[in-house]
Amino acid sequence: MGTIWVISIALAAAQAPAPRVFASAIDLNSGDLIEYEVRPDGYAIWGDIVIGTAADISRNGLRLPQPLSRSRTVQDEDKKYIQQNYFGRPLWRLPIPYQFADPSLAPVVEPAIADLAQKTVLSFVPRTTETDYIEFAQIAGSTSVSHGIGNGGGRHLLEIGDRVTATPGRFGAVQHEILHALGFAHEQQRKDRDDYIELHPECIESTALSQYTSKYDTVPFGTYDFESVMHYRSTEFSTSDQCLTFTVKAGKTATVNVPNCATHSIGQGCGISPGDADAINYFYSRQTGFEVNQHGLTGSWYEPATGGQGLAVEIYPNVSPGTGVAFMSWFTFDTIAGGAERQRWYTLQGPVVTGQPTASLTIYQNSGGNFNAPPATSAQPVGTATLSFHACSSGQLAYSFTNGSGLAGTIPLTRLLPNVTCAAKAPRPTSADFALSGSWYAGAATSGQGFTAEVAPAIGAFFLSWFTYAPDGAAAGAAGQRWYTAQGAFTPGLRTIPVQIYETTGGRFDAPPSAGQGTVAVGTGTMVFRSCSAATFSYSFTGGSNIGRSGTLTLGRVGPVPPGCQSPVASDIAERYE
Repeated sequence: MGTIWVISIALAAAQAPAPRVFASAIDLNSGDLIEYEVRPDGYAIWGDIVIGTAADISRNGLRLPQPLSRSRTVQDEDKKYIQQNYFGRPLWRLPIPYQFADPSLAPVVEPAIADLAQKTVLSFVPRTTETDYIEFAQIAGSTSVSHGIGNGGGRHLLEIGDRVTATPGRFGAVQHEILHALGFAHEQQRKDRDDYIELHPECIESTALSQYTSKYDTVPFGTYDFESVMHYRSTEFSTSDQCLTFTVKAGKTATVNVPNCATHSIGQGCGISPGDADAINYFYSRQTGFEVNQHGLTGSWYEPATGGQGLAVEIYPNVSPGTGVAFMSWFTFDTIAGGAERQRWYTLQGPVVTGQPTASLTIYQNSGGNFNAPPATSAQPVGTATLSFHACSSGQLAYSFTNGSGLAGTIPLTRLLPNVTCAAKAPRPTSADFALSGSWYAGAATSGQGFTAEVAPAIGAFFLSWFTYAPDGAAAGAAGQRWYTAQGAFTPGLRTIPVQIYETTGGRFDAPPSAGQGTVAVGTGTMVFRSCSAATFSYSFTGGSNIGRSGTLTLGRVGPVPPGCQSPVASDIAERYE
């Protein structure tokens, strides 16, 4: 190019025999000033990422490698899924070949790889003749380095510091670099990071400042993850341990509770977080498919762009060997906004088969019922749908109605509450609390209405979806449908759960919230789980179309009891309920 892009070079004092050399250049992608270190071998190191050689940067300019992107623009981030990053760099094809330049690294690297393979859809294989592969080499010190971000073709070198040890349960240093190779960047450089953390430039070493201030323009997967193994510690490159490089923004909660990790601070080094696993699965499950035949996908799902409506999912795994059943309740609206008479709900059902990444479902509609009273209603088929999941917190529902409405489309799904027992591969964990989640109904007399419950013990939350009718709904057709949501606090082991009941009106089918859409409290209730298959729900309405009504429903579970469920002690329920 004929233009020298190196703006400044400075010598930094160091304890090593040879002085450390730093330089800076303008990133041609973002326009940011990037400070980097020039190693004696000529490589330019930006934190723990090799961004090229100093000679190449001087000759051609600097373009920082870009991480995987959920989409190419913010506007379509929830609608378009791609399998490549911002500049078209492909994903690794699974299984990912790897080899060791230094065999002594095997005891350090192999456990980290095995942990990734267990917790995600990833698979790895020792390299034979493959042209694209990861090579692990050893360097002096405690810092490890990835040569670039993502699969650039050919050898991807990961240099692991010789002070990194094979401590059981401490895979973070190695997995951090592997995730760079997979296409992931540092969490604190996400484009939305300013909504979650506040930087303190005065506390950041001048040569590392751009590792905090520079942000990627790509669209990351999921919400900001304080638990991520890709997040810096607040003392990383700080001028002193008393001067933090960042703090959590007011109003944000930075909970760090990675399973089997004793470190509960940002920048934990134990290994990938559940959010990291979901991000890996989101991008890489398109090669393998994500296992749908598991109860852990049970729960509440929604599309952020159309908040106020969503789907309650229950998966009954392996009802027969290798085949389960997906049952879903869809709470939404008519295509015309209005009051409670414009609420609509549907149910969906179909088989899920081990090894098949999608499930073909039939969409049903029930009408002609009355609130908590006969007659029983029957489900009429009104369309078809295809359900798939990319990760434990990400999925998709493609639907097509055959009832003459012409409604068809695709809904990207996001999990409402944190994952508890979903996993990419078996064996999958169980939870006695989460096992209460699923579908419940009040018996044959009012068949066609019921509940879907979800327990989220990690965040102390209980969520309930209630599908029912207006008091005189039998004569009103679809306009007689009603649905409510309910929320309450939960503590591990709790089986008597008070809730607030809400009614949402004013929305439109699969559309962003309209000006008149709103959610208001219309009553209170108490859910009591008396066993794994029996419960009661007491309710009292103070508003909405069922105002003044109160009572107690005796509920039974729909379908088999999930694995891990434990019936509570009867005396414990009685004490809490009284």
